[in-house]
Amino acid sequence: GFVFPYEATQPLLKKDILYVADQQGRVLAIQRNLGFVLWETKVPGGVLGALAYGRSKLFVGNRNGDLLALNARDGSESWRFTSASKWLAVPAVSKMYNQVFARTSAGTLYALSETKGDLLWSYPNASDKKMTIWGSGGPTLFRDSEIFQGFDDGTLVALKAENGQLIWQKKLGLNRRFEDVDMSP
Repeated sequence: GFVFPYEATQPLLKKDILYVADQQGRVLAIQRNLGFVLWETKVPGGVLGALAYGRSKLFVGNRNGDLLALNARDGSESWRFTSASKWLAVPAVSKMYNQVFARTSAGTLYALSETKGDLLWSYPNASDKKMTIWGSGGPTLFRDSEIFQGFDDGTLVALKAENGQLIWQKKLGLNRRFEDVDMSP
């Protein structure tokens, strides 16, 4: 596959451990003070942006369509959820509902069980845009009860985190060629 000339996955710092992932699919836990590698694992397909932490798990999405939950302690796989699209955006994690919210590059927002990876609900954005910017902004969780998500057609939605029910939607962007919402709200 095509490799971009840059890394797009932002590292995560939790206590004294720095978690990083790259386009080659390497996911590492590095001790912050001394810089030694605590563990390293390989994710097929490479990571281009989708890395989040929740409780004792790392959530890593690859370009093959897999969203994986890795044990933060040792990098072993806890569960895997597969879609037909790439995972490019940073997931959000709700402690109240024990959910992981993640958006695919095709514009579907998924709510998954944090512990088992079971699909709880999904919100598809049926965009008919022929040309979009390659990328996607992840969901923003507010008070563990609302999710804000932007899509490639310039739509911003607010959803109930518990069940995915639409609260409101707003059309943003007046640009006729590119309307993508590629940043997290």
